Amino acid sequence: MSYERADFRNGLFTQAILNALTGTAADTDRDGAISPIELRSFVAGEVERASPGLQTPVVDRDNATAKITLPLVPAASPIAAPFN
Repeated sequence: MSYERADFRNGLFTQAILNALTGTAADTDRDGAISPIELRSFVAGEVERASPGLQTPVVDRDNATAKITLPLVPAASPIAAPFN
């Protein structure tokens, strides 16, 4: 089940990804990039908090160890404010 909020104009999952890539909270090692582990941890936590446990993101285990990083883009404006 996917939940949406009108103030985000997105689903909770999409908003959590946008927040991860446009802020610094998901970059736990402060290297200026988001690893798959950082992204998964941040998004899962944010979505579960925003949906009081009703939506729980899962990751396809085949891609869990992918060697990619995503750059932080703090200059990009998130569509809505971070989760409250």
